[in-house]
Amino acid sequence: MGVLDGFDATWSNARETFGEGAPETGERFDQSGQLRQMQTTVESAAPGSNWTGSAASAYDAKNTKHGQLFGEMAVLDQRLNTKITESAQIVQTGRQNLDTVRQWVYDAAATVPQGKTREQMLVPIVKNGLGQVTEIVTKSNADLARIGGEIGDINKGWQALKEGQEPGEKDGEGDPQKVDGEGSEELKPEDMEELARKTLEGDQRAAAKVDEILQGIDHQQLGPNAKDHPLDPVQAELVGQMQAQMSDMSMADVNAARDRLGDERGVLTNAMQVMSNPNVEYPRHDKGGTQVVPSTPGGPLPNDGVLPGDTGALPAGIQEVLNERGDFNGPPNPSAGYPGTQTDYEGAERQRAADNMKNLADIVGDGDQRFQQGTALDREMMSNAKEWLAAQESPDGTKQEHWGDEVVERVFDTAGRDTVVNHDMLTSDKDFLQDVMTHEWQDNGDSASTLTDWISRDAYSTDAAVNERAGQTASAIADYLGDPANKDTLMNNTTGSLPNMSLGQMNPELTQSLASAMSPYVDEMAGRNIDGTSGWNMIDSSADLSYPHATNVFGVLGTDPGAATTMDTRSIAVQQAFINEYANSVIASNGQFSDASAMEAAGRLKGITDHGAFLSVSDVQHDAAQAKVDAQARLAANYDLLKDIAGTVPVAGDALTINSALLKEAIVGQPPPSFQPGSPPVGSSLAMQSALASVFLQNGIGDPADWARLQPFLHGDTQLDIPKEDTSSTDWTRYQTAMTNYFDRLGGVINNPLGDYDQAYRDVIG
Repeated sequence: MGVLDGFDATWSNARETFGEGAPETGERFDQSGQLRQMQTTVESAAPGSNWTGSAASAYDAKNTKHGQLFGEMAVLDQRLNTKITESAQIVQTGRQNLDTVRQWVYDAAATVPQGKTREQMLVPIVKNGLGQVTEIVTKSNADLARIGGEIGDINKGWQALKEGQEPGEKDGEGDPQKVDGEGSEELKPEDMEELARKTLEGDQRAAAKVDEILQGIDHQQLGPNAKDHPLDPVQAELVGQMQAQMSDMSMADVNAARDRLGDERGVLTNAMQVMSNPNVEYPRHDKGGTQVVPSTPGGPLPNDGVLPGDTGALPAGIQEVLNERGDFNGPPNPSAGYPGTQTDYEGAERQRAADNMKNLADIVGDGDQRFQQGTALDREMMSNAKEWLAAQESPDGTKQEHWGDEVVERVFDTAGRDTVVNHDMLTSDKDFLQDVMTHEWQDNGDSASTLTDWISRDAYSTDAAVNERAGQTASAIADYLGDPANKDTLMNNTTGSLPNMSLGQMNPELTQSLASAMSPYVDEMAGRNIDGTSGWNMIDSSADLSYPHATNVFGVLGTDPGAATTMDTRSIAVQQAFINEYANSVIASNGQFSDASAMEAAGRLKGITDHGAFLSVSDVQHDAAQAKVDAQARLAANYDLLKDIAGTVPVAGDALTINSALLKEAIVGQPPPSFQPGSPPVGSSLAMQSALASVFLQNGIGDPADWARLQPFLHGDTQLDIPKEDTSSTDWTRYQTAMTNYFDRLGGVINNPLGDYDQAYRDVIG
C-alpha cells in the first residue's frame, strides 16, 4: 500500500464518522409556535373583571402558571431547534473540510514527479493531510460533545418544568429512570452504585450511561486547574463507585469485564484514567462503606475519603502489573556484553511481565485519549517503558538489544498519547530522551513518534497552557538534538544494525515526527517569534553567533528526506515572512523606516538552513564540493515544492510572494561554481537586493534617476533580471553599479539592514 492509499483509507474512515445524507436540522422538533399560541390562549382565559373572589384568584394564579409553563416550554423548544441545527451544521462543515483536505492532498501529490523518490516526497504531504483530518475530526467531536451537553441542560429544563407541575400531572410518574438508561428521570448520585455494578457485570446499556456521564467531564475538570472546576456530584460519585467496585479486581477480572462489555469496554479505561488523575478529587471508598455526594449542585463533598486520584486508586491487578517493572538483564545468549551464564534464569519472569504489560497497553488503548492528561496510570506505564528500554542497552554501552521493543512500542502507542506525561519525561529526563533517540526501533520509530506527533498540533492551541507545554517539549528535544556533544552519536550511531547510522537512517518515522515537532519553532531558532507559539527556551544566543544548536537540529533531522523537506520548506516560508516584514515596513513608511531585525533574522535563518543542509548531505556524500552542490539542489527542489503545495507563513501585505524567481535565488542561491572544501558556500546578496528593489520600485521608493538606470533590466515593468555574472560584461557591471547606487541613495535606514542580513548569514556559516 502506498502512502496515498494509506491516506485514502484513513480519510474514508474519518468521513464515515460524519454519516451520509443531509443531517436533520431542528425545525421539525420546534413546536414553539404552537406553544406560544397555547400560552396566548390560556392567558386570554383570565377571570377578568366579572369574576372576583378567592376562587377567581386561585383560578387566575393557576391559569397564569399554566401560561408561563407554555412560554417556558416554547423557549426550550427554540433552544433545542438551535442546538440540533448547529449540530447539523458541524456535520456539514466537517464533511466539507474533509473534502477540501483530500483535494489539497491530491493536488499536491500531482505535482510530485514519478520516480524512486516519489513515495518519500509524498510523505510530508500525506502527513500534513492526516494532521488536518485528525484536527477536523477532533474539533467536530468536541463541538458535538459540547452541544450534547447543552442539549442535556435543555433536558434538565424540561425535567424541572415537570417537577413543577401539580401532583398527578407528571408524565411517566411511577416509571422512574432505571440505571440502565430506561425511563425519564435524571440520575442522582445515589444511583451510581447500582450503575457501576451493572456496568461491571456487563450491562452494555448501563455502560453506555456511564460513558455518557464520563464524556460530560470536560478538559478543565481533568487539567491542572481542576480544583477550580470540580466534578459535579453525579460525576464524582460515579468515579468513586467505579474505583471502589474495581479496586479488588485482578487482571483476569478486568479482562473478563472487557469481554462482557464488548464495544462499550472503553468505559473501564476512561474510568481508570479519571480515578488515577492527580488533579481530580472524588469520594474514595477505599475504607469501605458508601459515601454519597449530595444531590444539590455546589454542595460540599464529604471530607472523609474525598481524595485526588493516584496509582493506589487503580484495580489491584493493574497495580501488580505496574509494580513488576522492567528491571531485567535480558537473554544472556546471544546478547553481547551481559554478565552471567548461558542459562536464562529470568526468561519465564520476563515473558510473563511482557505479556502483562502488553495486555495493560491493550486496555489503555481501549480508552479515549482526551482522558489521558497526566494520569498516574499513564505515568507508571511510561516509567515501566523507560526501564524496559534501558534494560536493552548492554552494560558497556556498545550494544543494544530488541527483546523488549514490542513491549515499549505498545506502551508508546497507548500510554504515550498522554501529552502531559510526555512533556514531563522529555523535559526532565535526558537519559530517557537519549534512549528514545538512539535506539534502533524495529518499526522505524513509528511508535516512538507518538511521543512527539502532538507537538506541531498543540503549538498553535488557543489554550495557553497547552501551547506552552508544546513549546517547552520541543525546546528540550532541540536542546538534545542540537547539542554539539551529541552530534556524532546522532549522525554516526555505532550501536545499530549498520555502522555509523544517522538518526534519519536508523529511525525515519521518528525523525519525520521530530521535524514536524520542530517546524513551528523554526522562527524562534533564528531569534524572532512571528506566529504566536510559546514555551520555547532560546538555546543559541549572541554568545555564539554561529547558532550551533539550531544548525545541528537542521543537520540531524535532514538525514531523512521527508524530515528534510519539512524543515526546509518551513525555513523557506519563515525566511519569506521575515523578508516581507522588512519590505512591508519600508513600503508602509515610504522609505522612512525599516524593520532591521527582520532582515537580520532572515540572514541568520538562511545560514542555519544552508549549513544544516550541508551537514546532513555530507553524512552520505563525503566529497565536500559535491555535498555543497547536492545541498543547494535539495533546497531548490524543496523551494519549488513549497511554492506548489504549501503556501507561506502569513504576513499581512506580502510584498514578495513565494513565486518570485528573485526571492528563490535570494533564499536558495545558485549552484556553487567552485569550492574550498570544509564549509558551505557563501551566497551573494545581489539577488536579495534585486528582489527588494523590484517591489520598492513598484511602490515608488527611491530616486527616479536611479529607477531610470535600472529600467533596462526590468522584465515586464515588474521584475528585475540579473545579467549573467561576468566581470568582463558591460551589462553585469552596469547592473551591479546601478543597484549599488540605488540602495546607497536610499540611505542607511534601508541599506544597513542588508548588511545585517549578510553579516548574520556569514556569522552562522563561518
